[in-house]
Amino acid sequence: MKAIVVDRRQVFVGSMNLDPRSEELNSERGIVVDSTALALQLAGIIERDMKPENAWRVTLDERQRLSWSANAPC
Repeated sequence: MKAIVVDRRQVFVGSMNLDPRSEELNSERGIVVDSTALALQLAGIIERDMKPENAWRVTLDERQRLSWSANAPC
């Protein structure tokens, strides 16, 4: 599932990638909603979720394996 906010006025929600293959060959779809209220609400959620304190940091451990940690400084 993907969600995009455009100009805090429109929202795209769907499974479709924004490329020719998804548009012409795949059965994926999406919908555009012209709603400032919905766009503002979704933008707030996206901004909250993308804050550094909500991100995961990926590093290599001593064995060169991926190690995931939360709330780590970037």
